Amino acid sequence: MARTIGEKPREAGLLKIWNFINRELPDYMYGVFDPIFELEDRKLECDAALFIPHMGVFLMDAYLSMDMVLEDGKIYRMSGRRKVPFDPEAEREKMLDRRFRIRKYMHELYHFDPLVFEMTCYPLVEATEEIKNEMGKAMDLDHVLFSQDFENADEFLMKVFRESLKARQQTFGHYIYSEMMDEMAYLLYARWGVGLPDPERPERPPVIFLSYNRNDQIRAWEVKKEIEGRGIFVWRAPEDVMVSDDYKKLETDAIIDCDAFLILLSSASMGSEEVLYEFETAKKHNKTIIPIIIEDVERTEYYKKNLSHIQYRHMVNNDANVFNEIAELIKEAKKKRNDK
Repeated sequence: MARTIGEKPREAGLLKIWNFINRELPDYMYGVFDPIFELEDRKLECDAALFIPHMGVFLMDAYLSMDMVLEDGKIYRMSGRRKVPFDPEAEREKMLDRRFRIRKYMHELYHFDPLVFEMTCYPLVEATEEIKNEMGKAMDLDHVLFSQDFENADEFLMKVFRESLKARQQTFGHYIYSEMMDEMAYLLYARWGVGLPDPERPERPPVIFLSYNRNDQIRAWEVKKEIEGRGIFVWRAPEDVMVSDDYKKLETDAIIDCDAFLILLSSASMGSEEVLYEFETAKKHNKTIIPIIIEDVERTEYYKKNLSHIQYRHMVNNDANVFNEIAELIKEAKKKRNDK
């Protein structure tokens, strides 16, 4: 379990966040409740801050209203019987200002520059797809957590890790992991958690690049979900590339940074120039390549020749044993990469 610092909250919404962090998240993470960041000109507070090595600092503001409603295309938070309009512009301005100030605070105090993220939390709200769609038009939903996001630890961690990954690519290029490493985590935790023993912390999770043709995107999504359920982060275009990003550069950088390269072979993918480019890039950078044949199809001469020295995995239908084997190969590839 993760470690929580601060008094156990009484409000139902904050208690849900407390229980989720304390019971479901790994023990190398800390959740600090009611932290105060003492800047020169002011004090900044938030309901909770989650510190995750290799990812960053996630500041959580919890809106404890029990419901949200949509009327005439506008979103309202319910406070008792009073409707409070949701103002996405004010939310964004508050996020950007506090994010900048707290990064500056941590740089001056600890001499590190972690990634800092603002998370708007509705821990008691089961958001409808309609609410999510409207909110998504106004702001990035990756920064919004609803009740269902505090139920599954693996899905929660993949969501926040994806946000860290996107920020890292957008801000710093292809070095995709936050500078919030173990030394900084120790200093931060010591400030709020004096007397707590320092836990062992794992390295960043293994990362694999998933190459596939868009005709196979449903199968690719199934493969991604199975592998991420085994503790591995899957980089999968186009969901990990924002609209304004340089697609080819980010795709190339992601292949270079990954521990292994997983290619889904089908009639569509073996005829795809994009998949061919990804495969050639992985081969050029000596990546561990894991080919999976996902349909009964004759392999092209090119892939027969270039994958002749590699063992194929046949998986026309999803197979837990094959997924377990793939996960072990990826973890082994990461270990070999670290040993170099």
